[in-house]
Amino acid sequence: MLDKEELDVGKDIASIASDGGLVLNNAQDGSAFFYSACGVNVLNRTCGSGFGTDGNACFSKYAADYTSNSAIKKKMADLDIRYVLQLDSGATPMEASTFAFNYKDSDWAGIQSITPETPGFELVYSKGDIRLYRLTAL
Repeated sequence: MLDKEELDVGKDIASIASDGGLVLNNAQDGSAFFYSACGVNVLNRTCGSGFGTDGNACFSKYAADYTSNSAIKKKMADLDIRYVLQLDSGATPMEASTFAFNYKDSDWAGIQSITPETPGFELVYSKGDIRLYRLTAL
C-alpha cells in the first residue's frame, strides 16, 4: 500500500518526527506501514477495511478542530500526538491508489482536511501529495 515515492520519504518523515511524539495518520492511505518500514511512530498501525472503532477514532473526524475542541485537544495532548501525516493530500479515494474502496471522506476529514491555513498546524514537510504537519498549540 506504499508506493515508491511514499516509501522513499519515510526516512525523512522519521527524522523530522524523531522527538518521541506520536504521528496521527490516516489508516487507509498506507501510512500504517511507516511504523515497521521506516520507524515512524504512527498512531494507526493497522490498515483495516474501514473507519476505526477504537477510542481514538474521534481524531479521524475531528483532529483538524483541536484548537477549538477542548476534548480533542486534551486527548491529543494525553497521547502526545505532535504531528499529522497525509500521504495522499488533496486526493479523492479513487485518485489515490492506496485508498480502500469502502473509504468514506467524512470518516477521515479530521486528518485529510488539514491545510497550511488550518489553525494549530504548521507544515513541516511537503513532497508531491505528501504532507507532514506539526501541532503548534498544545
